[in-house]
Amino acid sequence: VQPWKWLYTERNLFLIHDPVIGKSFGDYNYLGSYISYGAALENLIQEAQNLDLSVGIEYPDTNSGKLEVVACIKFYKNDLGNQSIVKENLSSQIKKRLTNRKRTECSPLELDVKSTLINTAKSIPGAELKLFTDREVVKQVGRLIGIADKLRFFNEGGHHDFFVKEAR
Repeated sequence: VQPWKWLYTERNLFLIHDPVIGKSFGDYNYLGSYISYGAALENLIQEAQNLDLSVGIEYPDTNSGKLEVVACIKFYKNDLGNQSIVKENLSSQIKKRLTNRKRTECSPLELDVKSTLINTAKSIPGAELKLFTDREVVKQVGRLIGIADKLRFFNEGGHHDFFVKEAR
């Protein structure tokens, strides 16, 4: 469920939100869609950096109609200011990402890993990372997520969207 379309015209690449494609029980007010656009744009910037290109991104103030422009991207051969929040080139990691739902032994994060995660989040204006380390709190959060999943699966629309549109 990738609710976007790309349009390249006159040296501009447009990222376009298509609510018909993205309509999903679990995508309240398209919040999940817009989070995915941020990830798609960051991947695009990482790949552009890998090709020694700079990227300029403009975000429109308003949209109307069924298709909405999320961003207009321009590429430059010189350094006109990559807007990536990640300064390190991580494009080689894009294809290595995955979601692992295997049950494993819970172990605390090493201090340097925890510090790196917290500092990376702080480097993004307005972002803050909260880590749940108390085992009882982690269990409570897990129970809440389980309840939310159950509600989704027992809801006709949620069940349909997950098993027809999302699960592979």
